[in-house]
Amino acid sequence: MDDQWNLLLCYGLDERVEFPFPSLLVQIDQGSTDTDIGINDGLGVAASTNKRLVFFNLGNSGDAPIFPTPEDAPFPIQTSLYGASKIAAEGLLTAYSFGYGFKTWIFRFVSLLGPRYSHGHIIDFWRKLRKDPGVLEVLGDGHQKKSYLHVSDCVRAMLVAIDGVPDASLINIFNLGHPGMLEVNESIRVICRELGIKPELRYSGGERGWIGDAPRILLDTRKIESLGWAPTKTIEESVVETLRFIEANPFLHAPSAKRA
Repeated sequence: MDDQWNLLLCYGLDERVEFPFPSLLVQIDQGSTDTDIGINDGLGVAASTNKRLVFFNLGNSGDAPIFPTPEDAPFPIQTSLYGASKIAAEGLLTAYSFGYGFKTWIFRFVSLLGPRYSHGHIIDFWRKLRKDPGVLEVLGDGHQKKSYLHVSDCVRAMLVAIDGVPDASLINIFNLGHPGMLEVNESIRVICRELGIKPELRYSGGERGWIGDAPRILLDTRKIESLGWAPTKTIEESVVETLRFIEANPFLHAPSAKRA
């Protein structure tokens, strides 16, 4: 089960809503997994639910043409099967919502940080530095710059959007993110400061660390902020809290092939 799914369930969402499916990040040669889970499983829930439905997406996938990216921005050309499957699911779920008359909330997240986090760049760096504190291999040029959000702030925003608008329409789309951004190099600085090390940094892959990577992510969150929500934790605080959670939980210490 996906980490964001675990995080959100642990922070208070319950039987008031149906969740279409967990998101799943896989390699490009496993694309059928993305489409099978990203579309077919979600539609199975949509076709059978008579409740409110919540769908998680990963921002405005691809290389967005507008920064910060609003909810109604044109969808860019897609760079990953993962993102493309989520966009396809959004369209199909909205059609089910109109056809069967149930309300749907679509939340487009930046990457989440905080307790129960178990994949992404922080744990990848931590594992590499635990193995060799003198050298850190970095996918990309280190200048990728993205927004992140603490999971508790994310769940609070979802509850505000779901329960705080009594006259919500059938389709409700919200960006959830932090107004700030953090460069990979800055994240490395914070991690190394916390660990008390100064490794040699070795970069590879150019602007994108891997196929499908988005070198810049920043969502326009004015819509959710208009309902009275605002993040309570800075991105740096979230990075530190995530790192300390990883160090305190040995079950996370085994290598993983996942990336953020």
